[in-house]
Amino acid sequence: MASLIQELMPEPDIVMKHVRGVHAPPGKVFAALSSVDFGKSRLIALLFALRAIPALLVAPRETADRLRRRKRNSTLTLDRITKDGFGLVAERPGQEIVLGVTGRFWKASAKLQPAGRELFRAGPAEGEALVAWNFLVEPAPKEHSRLTTETRIKTADVDTLLTVKRYWRVVHPGSALIRRSMLAAIAREAGRPV
Repeated sequence: MASLIQELMPEPDIVMKHVRGVHAPPGKVFAALSSVDFGKSRLIALLFALRAIPALLVAPRETADRLRRRKRNSTLTLDRITKDGFGLVAERPGQEIVLGVTGRFWKASAKLQPAGRELFRAGPAEGEALVAWNFLVEPAPKEHSRLTTETRIKTADVDTLLTVKRYWRVVHPGSALIRRSMLAAIAREAGRPV
């Protein structure tokens, strides 16, 4: 059976994937995904804060207000991520969840919009990109699990693709570090990492 992210975006322009083994059964790992507070990781909190710097330069008041609201509710759970920008696109309970967002995320002043299934069918608007981000939990031998996160990006036109590729070269290392840190946090929440 194909993953939901593969079904939703079969031909992405950019793909980033990270995998981690977890010493816990899939049900426990999926439950940890829903409950873990990624904000407890200083590294994840720092990287998310660094991502806000360009927006602070362009729209300091709006961005500062948004950051203050986040700080008051300092937990950074999957539920909070879906309330702060990403849409819940699809879910196979206990196995996979796919989040989506669209817009010009490479611009400091970008106003991102949650993406739903309809947008994945239609594709991104010209000049914008569509992002799919999943977490997939699969069984592995001896009551272990294989935890994967994958990010897929699809653009509407060649000029946008070239812009996104330039942007991606700059942010990819930090984005990859965030994803690996998130997998580690889920593994800690679920049980001892393999």
